Amino acid sequence: AAVEAEAGAGEDELVLRVKHERVALLEAWFVFEERVEHGGGGASLKEDVARRMPREVVKKRPIVDKRGQTIDWEEYTDLEFGSGTTDEPHRSLLDVARAWKQSRALD
Repeated sequence: AAVEAEAGAGEDELVLRVKHERVALLEAWFVFEERVEHGGGGASLKEDVARRMPREVVKKRPIVDKRGQTIDWEEYTDLEFGSGTTDEPHRSLLDVARAWKQSRALD
């Protein structure tokens, strides 16, 4: 049981790290959209990125003793991402990259 708890804790840390990496990527993408002019389409792209930014949500999880019994509950803050980012977070970024590449090819 102790090994499972340690594995679960490591898994939680990995999930949290991935979420923070996604936030950093979205923030960089938003800054990029602010700096690059898209021929009138920049505002909608910034709005799309802003919709994908996570919101902080307060959740509860059980505190379990060595015997596996719940002794208390703790509140923690989690990040929930906007629609379209949980299934395939890379898909829309690739679509934007393809559109940009095509627009550059037309120039």
